[in-house]
Amino acid sequence: SQEAEKALSFPYDRLYPQRVRLGIPALFYYLNQNGYDIWVYTAQYYSADQIMRLFRHYHVHVTGAVTGTARKGPQNAEMKDSIEKLMNSKYQSTFHIDRESVLYIKKASGEVEEYPVSVDSAWSTQVIDIIGKTAGTK
Repeated sequence: SQEAEKALSFPYDRLYPQRVRLGIPALFYYLNQNGYDIWVYTAQYYSADQIMRLFRHYHVHVTGAVTGTARKGPQNAEMKDSIEKLMNSKYQSTFHIDRESVLYIKKASGEVEEYPVSVDSAWSTQVIDIIGKTAGTK
């Protein structure tokens, strides 16, 4: 199990019992300060609004969220297509940050660079270093 941020204070800890990975608020703050949009993807069945409000309590702005709820149901294919079109038209390159790696994808060339990340508490610092070296800060 990975380390998590402290639980939110009462009463928010009752509304948002889920805890975010240690270092996520600092990483998201860095990304916000350097002009990056942040999209959160989760397989869990939360609403996108709930995810965005959770991160607001950690004092970070999230551009959008795609959740298990959004991927379930008859509009699944249509929603997936619209999200892909948005991403492809708006973003020339993207970073995909996962538990153990960072992918840097350049849309025009289709080039993908993968960078391993440790799972210890210093992972977010490693991600910030990778982003700074790969794309430079905006």
